[in-house]
Amino acid sequence: TVLTQITAQGLQIPFERVKYMSPDTSKTPDSGPTVASRTTMIVGKIVLRGAEKLIKRLKKYVSDSLDVPFEEVTYNKGFFQRNGVYVVDFLEAARSYEEKHGPLEVIGDYSHPAELYWDDDRCQGDAYQGYAWGANVLEVEVDMDTWEVRPLRDTVVVDVGTAINPLLAVGQVEGGSLQGLGYGYLEVIEVEGGKYKNDRLSNYIIPTSVDCPDFFVELTEVPCSRGAFGAKGLGEMPLSGGGPAVAAAIEHATGLFSNKLPITGEVLTALEQKGDERRS
Repeated sequence: TVLTQITAQGLQIPFERVKYMSPDTSKTPDSGPTVASRTTMIVGKIVLRGAEKLIKRLKKYVSDSLDVPFEEVTYNKGFFQRNGVYVVDFLEAARSYEEKHGPLEVIGDYSHPAELYWDDDRCQGDAYQGYAWGANVLEVEVDMDTWEVRPLRDTVVVDVGTAINPLLAVGQVEGGSLQGLGYGYLEVIEVEGGKYKNDRLSNYIIPTSVDCPDFFVELTEVPCSRGAFGAKGLGEMPLSGGGPAVAAAIEHATGLFSNKLPITGEVLTALEQKGDERRS
């Protein structure tokens, strides 16, 4: 059982105790597409707002039960307290409320930041609420006879705001970076007669475990005020650095500069034969 520690006092709640509705368009409103890393920032903020409303309702219930002013009851890491003294934990309070009043329901909603403006007709303004940033430093080995390229080590530093799940964040960076490397030197797409010639994995070469370099990922946290707990989106960003990093590393190793991707052995052979593309 995967557990999450929610208090320094040792109270642990299994994730199975948290129930969520499976996606069902007959029961949930249209929230738009799951694109542009919206989930962590926007949906995460909605979940946070809903949880805050839930805690506020339970604080009112606890204060009424104790017959004390609402302001004297506080909530911290799974516990309700009065003047700093433990009163009841979250699950006990929720169970008591349900027994007396039935299910407690709240709605978390999204409010677009008032300071952001976007003109959809002119495509001008603030396109996103926050931006994540990243940098790749890639080391490659190039066989100067066969032009075989082998990535050895990829150091990736990314600003994710706040890493909600650090393990998954590192996995996303490694997977996206490897996909970007494939785009940079392996994945050739050819079209003939309006159809893809590379229509199967036997002739569309993607990186596998043997092509994977040693990854060294550093999550730099610069919190964004508009994301849940300061989080930013991380979905697409790791893909972006791989291709340019491959091109720069190959140029550094061989002196050959390519202005198109992927940089295959055929491309390097053509550049070498031209000669005038070699840079010192």
